[in-house]
Amino acid sequence: MLRFSTFVIYLRTRCAGILAPVPILKLPVTLLTLAAGIMAAQPVSISGPSVPELAAYDDVITGIMARYSVPAAQFAITRNGKLIFAHGYGTTDIGGQTAVQPDSLFRLASLSKQLTAVAILQLWDQGKIDLDRPAFAYMPDLQPLPGGQQDSRLSRVTIRNLLQHSGGWDEGVSPDPLDQTVEIANQFGKIPPASSSDIIRAMLGRRLNYDPGSRFAYSNFGYLVLGRVIERLTGMNYEQYVRTKILAPLGIERMRTGNTLAAGRIAGEVAYSSPGNGQTVFAFGPASLPIPYGGGFYLECMDANAGWVASAPDLLKFWNAIDGRLGGPLLSAAAIAQLTARPSLPEYSGSVYWYGMGFHISPDSWWHDGYLDGTRTLAVRSNSGFDWVALFDKVSDPDFSAELDAKLWTILSQTSNWPTNDLYPSFATPNVSRPAIQTQDGVVNGASFQRGFAAGSWVTIFGSYLSSTTRSWTGADFSGSSLPIALDGVSVTMGGKPVAIAYVSPGQINVQAPSGLVPGAVAVEVFRDGMSSGPALAQLSQFAPALFGYAAGGSVYAAAVFPDGALVGDPARVPGARLARPGDQISLYGSNFEASQAGLMFSRAQPLGSLASVKIGGVTASVQYAGLTGVGLYQVNLLVPNVPDGDQVVSLAYGGVAAPGILIGIRH
Repeated sequence: MLRFSTFVIYLRTRCAGILAPVPILKLPVTLLTLAAGIMAAQPVSISGPSVPELAAYDDVITGIMARYSVPAAQFAITRNGKLIFAHGYGTTDIGGQTAVQPDSLFRLASLSKQLTAVAILQLWDQGKIDLDRPAFAYMPDLQPLPGGQQDSRLSRVTIRNLLQHSGGWDEGVSPDPLDQTVEIANQFGKIPPASSSDIIRAMLGRRLNYDPGSRFAYSNFGYLVLGRVIERLTGMNYEQYVRTKILAPLGIERMRTGNTLAAGRIAGEVAYSSPGNGQTVFAFGPASLPIPYGGGFYLECMDANAGWVASAPDLLKFWNAIDGRLGGPLLSAAAIAQLTARPSLPEYSGSVYWYGMGFHISPDSWWHDGYLDGTRTLAVRSNSGFDWVALFDKVSDPDFSAELDAKLWTILSQTSNWPTNDLYPSFATPNVSRPAIQTQDGVVNGASFQRGFAAGSWVTIFGSYLSSTTRSWTGADFSGSSLPIALDGVSVTMGGKPVAIAYVSPGQINVQAPSGLVPGAVAVEVFRDGMSSGPALAQLSQFAPALFGYAAGGSVYAAAVFPDGALVGDPARVPGARLARPGDQISLYGSNFEASQAGLMFSRAQPLGSLASVKIGGVTASVQYAGLTGVGLYQVNLLVPNVPDGDQVVSLAYGGVAAPGILIGIRH
C-alpha cells in the first residue's frame, strides 16, 4: 500500500525508465567473507523452466532476497502477451522445504487496486456508471450512526475522485480507517473486526481532510468505497463480480481475495514474514498474533484496495488483457484514455508523471507497487510491449523497491536476445467454474446474515459456482433420521467435519454447523463434483442469537406468527398478514442461540436452559417459552407489551449476546 518515493519517480521520469546501476557498498573483507559463507551455505532455490538468456533476472531476485533476508519471491515477465519467464524462489514456509513454484500464490497488497479500477471502467464502458456522479449516491443504504454529523463535502466526492485518490481523505493527516477495524466495530456495537460497510458508515460521520478534487492524497479507503459501488451496480459481491466477469473469461481461476489468519492459507499460498506480533483484530483466539496474520490488519475488508492473492503469471494475464496484449481487451480505447489521462490536479501541472485511475502513469510505462506487513509487490507495463511482476513475502527496511525497480529496467535495456516461446501453455488449464466462497463474510449466520454462528444452527454460505442446480432437500435425501450431507454433488466441511445441507444454488448454500467444534475461527470448504473451493474462514461462537425476518417496503420485519399461523405484518404489503396488538401472543423464530445437536432430526421440542430476554419498542415482553422446535430452529413465545402503534424494534438477547434488531408492526 506504499508508493515509490518522490525521488524514484523523479529519476524514472527524467531517465525514461533506464536508471544507472545502484552503487555497491564496499564492505570490509571480513564481512564480505562472512556474507559469502552464509550465502553459500543457504542458496536460494529456483523453480520453473530454465531461460538461460534471461538469467540476469534470477541474479537480481536472488540477490535482493539474500541482501534483505526475504524467504520467498516470484518473478514473471511477458513480451507482447507471451509469458517468456516465470520463476519461483525460496520456500513457501519460512525455514521449510517446499519450494515456491512459478504459480504459487502471494498477497498482492495494492496491486489489487488495478482490478477495482478496471471493473469500474468496464461498467463505465457499459453505460452503467457516471465517473463524475457523487460516489455515495450509489449506496444510499449506508448511513452514519444516528446523531453523526456528515461533512457536506461528501456529496461532492465523485467516482473519478476515488479512482484518482483525490476524494478528500489523507492518511498522512488522519488515520487510515482500515487500520481501525476493532475501534469501528466497537463503535457500532458489533463483534470485531469491522466489515467494509461498517468502515464506510463510520467515515460518513467524519470530516474530510481537504476539498474533494483539489489535490492528490493516496487513499485505501477510496478504493474500499469503489468495491461497494461495484456491488450496488451489479447486485453481486465485489469478489464474485471480478472473478466471474473479469478473470474467468481470461482463464484465470486461482486469483481470489485472501484470508487474514494463517489457518486460512490457500493451497499453494506462501507464508508471510514480519517481525513481532501485534494485538489481534479478532474477538476470539490469542490476544497477540503475528502482524500479517491478524496482529495488525483485517485483510478481508481490504478486498477492493489490497486484498487479492495471485501468482505473477496470472496477474500478468490480467494486465495484458486490459488493452488486448493477451485476451480481452477488457476496456475500450475510450476507457483506456480515461485510465491514463492526466488528472486536473495542481501537483501534475506540467509534470510528465501522474496517478491515473489505479495506475501510476509515466512516459515509458504504467506501474504500481504494493505493501502490507509481510508483503512487497511491484508490477510494470512498459510501452515497449513488456510487462513484469515481482512478488515478495517480506517487507524489509530499508525498502528495496527502488533498487529492484532500477535493476529490472537496466536488464530490459541491456537484453537483446529475447525468447520467442510462450510458457503459458505449460501451466495446467484451470477450471474457471471451480466453486468459490465469498471471502469477506461469505459464511454467516443463517438468520441475520452477519458474522458469527453457533454449532447445530443454520449457516449461509455465499459465493459463485457453488452448485449446478438450485433446490432444497426433500424426503428422498434423508437416511432415516440423518440429515443429508450432500445434494446434487455438493458437500461442505467445517473444521474438517461434514455438515448437513438443506439448500443449494450457484450463489448460496444453507448448511447446519456441526457439533463439537471449539468457538473461534473455523475453515469452511465447499466441494462440487470433486472440485474444492479452498478454505474460507468463518467465526464459530458460543452464542449468536438472531431472528429470521422478511423484507417489505424497504425494511426487514420479524418472521413472527400468531397461534393460528397468520403472519404478523401489514396486510397492505403482505396478503393474509395482520398487525400485532398489545396483549397478543406471538411466536418469533430464530437460529444460532446456543450450541445444539447437529446432523439428526428430533421429535420433541427442547427448551433452552434459560428464557431469552425480549424487548419491543424498548418495553420488556413477557416470554413464555424459548427452545428448539426443529433442526436448528428456535421458537420464542411471548406476549406483546403495551407499546405505541407503528413499526417497533424487537431487541432479543441470549447468553449475554444481543441479536441484531428487527422490526415488528404494532396496531392497537
